[in-house]
Amino acid sequence: MTMDGFRADRINLRPVLAGLSALVLILGAGGLYATVHRDAAVGRLQVQGPFKHVPPDQIRAVAAEQIGSGFLAVDLDQLRAQLERLPWVEHARVERVWPDDLRIRVWEREPFARWGDKGLLSTQAVAFEPEAKDLVQELPQLFGPPGHEREVMEAYRRLSPKLAATPFPLQRLGMNARGEWLAYTSGGIELRLGQGEPDAKLDTIAGPMVRALGQRLAEVNYVDLRYTNGFAVAWRVPVDAAGGKK
Repeated sequence: MTMDGFRADRINLRPVLAGLSALVLILGAGGLYATVHRDAAVGRLQVQGPFKHVPPDQIRAVAAEQIGSGFLAVDLDQLRAQLERLPWVEHARVERVWPDDLRIRVWEREPFARWGDKGLLSTQAVAFEPEAKDLVQELPQLFGPPGHEREVMEAYRRLSPKLAATPFPLQRLGMNARGEWLAYTSGGIELRLGQGEPDAKLDTIAGPMVRALGQRLAEVNYVDLRYTNGFAVAWRVPVDAAGGKK
């Protein structure tokens, strides 16, 4: 017991010093291994992932550009960055597995919607362009200026279930360069929602619009909802039996 009332325990330093000596020997051996085997080849490449859209051969092809430099010479960060540039790869992890394996694991993007004419939008609101054959036509189509992907996706998530029970089920939704919202129904009707929150037009769509247009939906070209009170309707031009406009 010390004079100030605090207890001072005695510590035997011999086991600690012995442990430190062993650690130094291990680190030294590791350094020697790195020096001697730096150019040793990668013994095996392990590739892990769901492989729904990214085939293992594509991952191996990207890795082949680096693994020829040797097991310890592979730049793990650079290889990870190269893998994450593949359209369908959301995240990748690359690690060494001693004594000479290289393990790659990839996480794929989950498509939420089509984005524009050539791209897809992931569930993480990331727009990417896969090969044309990989575009999922059954998905809803969204569009908008760069940087507004998440805003458009969240707006679709709010509007789609609410419009599904009306004569105006949502098929496409987006924002133009002026920040105005445009929606297209599965029946081919364009809804011009204007700027601001598109949700503000839901009461008008589900109420007055349904009552006014319920019997004439097939004749509607677009509905302009950019008015403070009310809306304007543009009707389709009738076509005669010969295929010409009346």
